[in-house]
Amino acid sequence: MEQEFTGRVKALNDRQFNQSGKYIIYWMSHSHRANFNHSLEYAINLSNDNKKPLLVYFPITDKYKYSNARYYKFMLDGVLEAKKSIEERGIKFIIEKSDDIKQRVIEISKNAIALITDKAYLKYYRKLYSDIAKRLYIPFYEVESDVCVPVEIVSQKQEVYAFDIRKKIYDLLGSYLLELKPREPKIKSINLDFGIEEITLNSSLEILDILNIDKSVSLSPFIGGYSQAKRHLKEFIEKKLHKYKEYRSHPELDYHQT
Repeated sequence: MEQEFTGRVKALNDRQFNQSGKYIIYWMSHSHRANFNHSLEYAINLSNDNKKPLLVYFPITDKYKYSNARYYKFMLDGVLEAKKSIEERGIKFIIEKSDDIKQRVIEISKNAIALITDKAYLKYYRKLYSDIAKRLYIPFYEVESDVCVPVEIVSQKQEVYAFDIRKKIYDLLGSYLLELKPREPKIKSINLDFGIEEITLNSSLEILDILNIDKSVSLSPFIGGYSQAKRHLKEFIEKKLHKYKEYRSHPELDYHQT
């Protein structure tokens, strides 16, 4: 395994590759970005190794309790930006509305070689992954890309003090802060038909209109997505970082990163 993926990839079952499978699936569940996404790059590797196309799949549902337009809009901003970037690399990215994500992921995996998704930390998603892994006949891989050092590499026990875990992270940073170069997919899947009824809307507001979620909550003034995050970080570094130590306890002065 390439060094960039060491400690980040975990098999959730012990199934073998489906040699008659037609594609690799990357189920984008948490890492809603095209840049520095270990799950995506690992999926491209598997696609290239098996000489099969890659499908990036993002199911969206309105069945979660307390779902509201504010955080769905922010999430969809980032997902749509990621979709555009990934499709520019020749990879098919499908957004599908689903009433039962677990069942739908299992269904579309029947014709796949392997399934890749993002690391889950919350109990709900850990159980969801476990349930799916037991019902699949193909390998199911979880890839950790949202932290500098994989959690289970840092510690195998419940840590009590932030100081203790911080020191362990610092000791490992040099081994895990590695450049992740974008892979080139050998097979372009952008124009392939995967038999999935996808949402073709290109606006987060338009997608919100077809979802039965709480729309009484006002939308956030911030726009989601990688490019917006980079813009805010650049502004913080250039205009606020030099005063952060002095003003960090004064939120009214707006010296915190937004």
